[in-house]
Parts: sequence; structure tokens; C-alpha cells
Amino acid sequence: MGMGIKEHALFKGPLGAGLGTHKHDDLVYDYTLKDAWDYYEHSEWLSGDGDIVHETPGSLLTLFINKTYGETGKTKEIQDWRSILQKYVSYCQNTRKYMLKFR
Repeated sequence: MGMGIKEHALFKGPLGAGLGTHKHDDLVYDYTLKDAWDYYEHSEWLSGDGDIVHETPGSLLTLFINKTYGETGKTKEIQDWRSILQKYVSYCQNTRKYMLKFR
């Protein structure tokens, strides 16, 4: 069984900006396009240009754009409980429509 991409997002923000503490229920792989970011919980490493980061399911993480290396710009997307809830509701609605085809 191959690994499929379930979801992807592009984050871009000003120096020191961050994404609130969050938890993934599945495997997550991050690819750093440019500059650098890290997690408050893991000060022993820094993700820079071209790095790939594997996030373990169930871990609580707080991402931030490193002040030394970050890029200035506008945030493209922030996932919070509202956006995740909307994706889940949409998934349930689509699944229900699909399952009704077989009745």
C-alpha cells in the first residue's frame, strides 16, 4: 500500500509568526521551500531550505517561522479547529452521498 497525500498546505508569514499548538492524528511530512522554521518543543533542530520533516502522529507541536531566517510576507493559510471541522463535515457529507448510491 503506497503513501498517498491526503492534504497539503502552503504557509508563509512574517518573521516570528507561528501556528498554534496542534496535533496530527496521522503521519505528516513537511517540505521547507525557503528560509527556516522550527517548533518550540524541539529547539535541537531547525528546518531550512529543502529539508523534509516527519511529524509523529499524536505529538503536540507549536510551529513558528524562525526570526533569523524567516521570510516576510502574508500568511497563505492557517488551519485551526474551524477549518478542520469544515473539512470533516464536508468529508462526512460527501461520504454519505457516496454511500446512498448503494441503497
